[in-house]
Amino acid sequence: LAFAARRNEGKTLWGHDGYCPGTRADFVMRLPSKIGIVMMATANDVSPGALVKQVYTLTSGSIESAYGEKAAPGTETPRQEGEVDLSDYEGYYAVENYDWDLYVGLDEDGLFVLPIFDDDPVKGMLSLKHEAGDRFRRKRKDDTLAEPVVFERDAAGRVTALVHHSYRHMKRQE
Repeated sequence: LAFAARRNEGKTLWGHDGYCPGTRADFVMRLPSKIGIVMMATANDVSPGALVKQVYTLTSGSIESAYGEKAAPGTETPRQEGEVDLSDYEGYYAVENYDWDLYVGLDEDGLFVLPIFDDDPVKGMLSLKHEAGDRFRRKRKDDTLAEPVVFERDAAGRVTALVHHSYRHMKRQE
């Protein structure tokens, strides 16, 4: 297994990709910052190489500022906005029979929603502002608030779905 050197926004990334009918994978790592990104897909018509670079570009600054050289694995604390633990919402969401899969993550501004199969997921990313309970609103580029995004929970209190524009995206439970 050999590593390939790639350039992304002026930085050298090391990685490797692979293909086997029905599955594709790619990973990149930036050694000085100790950041690695892995993308695996169970589909032939997905380009994990393009996606892994987008995810690296999107997340590397936040990862470096959040963890830097000081943080040790397992020492991070969940981000909170008011009394809501935003880490409850983090995860992978999907609408059955559609390629509208979403990843909800945390950054320095709170929650973001990333469309996984978008040609340009960073451009299609949404930022959310907490209103109350499990209700958020999409933040426009000018910081005004737009339509609601509502999360649903089961009887045990676990987040099970995200509802946006009347579409229910079910959360993948690990």
